[in-house]
Amino acid sequence: MWLIKGLIYFVMAILAIGIGSAIIVWVLYNVFVETQPQYTGSNFITSFGSFGISIPMVGIGIYWFKCGYKHLTRRSSKDGLTPAA
Repeated sequence: MWLIKGLIYFVMAILAIGIGSAIIVWVLYNVFVETQPQYTGSNFITSFGSFGISIPMVGIGIYWFKCGYKHLTRRSSKDGLTPAA
């Protein structure tokens, strides 16, 4: 059960980091390279408000990645599946 919980942490972390990073790249592309018709940001300063939930999403993804790593390493050494350091 601990293995499944650790793997779920990793999957959710990868999804959160990936989606958050994609939003950040989309906003930066539209601000600095070429504004797409689908982009609704207005000008240089206020367009950075378009990041919205992406920055906290990346932060939560990093936190979940750390939790998953700590969960798997702590549990596996207690259960005797890996040698103690």
